[in-house]
Formats: sequence, C-alpha cells, structure tokens
Amino acid sequence: MTPDDFLPRVVLPGLALLPPRMRAVEAQCFLVAVGGQEGGWMYRRQLEGGTAHGFFQCEGAHGAVGEVVTSPHTAPYVRTVCAALDIDCTVEEVYQAIVYCDALAAAVARLIPWPDPTPMAAIGDEEGAWQAYEQGWKPGRPDRFRWAGCYAAAVETVQRAPTRPPA
Repeated sequence: MTPDDFLPRVVLPGLALLPPRMRAVEAQCFLVAVGGQEGGWMYRRQLEGGTAHGFFQCEGAHGAVGEVVTSPHTAPYVRTVCAALDIDCTVEEVYQAIVYCDALAAAVARLIPWPDPTPMAAIGDEEGAWQAYEQGWKPGRPDRFRWAGCYAAAVETVQRAPTRPPA
C-alpha cells in the first residue's frame, strides 16, 4: 500500500470514529508516518516473530493497546470506537481486532499520544513528530533515517489529499 492509499483507507476511517478535535491534519500526517515507520504501510503483524499487531504495530496487554484501553484518558474513546465497530472493548479483543480492523487500529494509534499535553507536531516539524513517535511507541530499534523518509512521504500525502474529515 502507498501512503496515498493508506490515508483514505486506514487513517481517515479511524479518525472519523473519534471526536473532531482528534482529526486534525497534523494527526493524519503523524499516523501516516507511523504506519510507514512501523510496517511500511503493508504489514499487519510484526515480522521476525514479534508480537505487535496492526499497521501501527501496537503491542498487547503490556504495550500500547493495554495502555489505551485501560487509561482513564483514553478508555472512554476506545469504548465508543469499539461500540461503533461491534467489538468487545477488552485489551485482548482490541489487540486481536487491530490486525484486520484498520479503523480500530488507526483510532488506537491516534489515542497513544492523546494523553501527552504537548500539542501534535505541526506539519513539517519532523523532529517534533519523531519525539512523539519515540515517546508513544518506544521502539526497540529506533531508525531516525527511516523516519525521515516516512515523515516526508506523510507530509506530501496530506498536503495533496483532496478531502479531510471535518476538524
């Protein structure tokens, strides 16, 4: 999948399930970049025997899914998303569902940085977006060089996107 496909097929449907204040173009750019960084916009399961799921490569009970589903800052949003998708809102169900339910995966990914009071990085602020990615995903093997390419592709994608969900 290309970033141009990823935005409308994965990111926008997930953001549409969240409140308008979470749908900004900065969030769209960030999620496209993370999708590229984590799974090259094509892998729903972590390669090499890893346990991460979905295009955003989220870990289960002891990782991002567990945090998002149980945190008082994000749990109400996840419950609303799960109800809309008819998915049980438990850590295990969400973890299993994000493999194939792209909208859920994108919503969960958007909620990872939500509790951070730092505003979402402005379009073009690659360093700010990188810091948010590192803090939220806690990558085992961070690859700043790869991020630069994924982020540049994300910026290009959102800048030429014909439509965006209402902010």
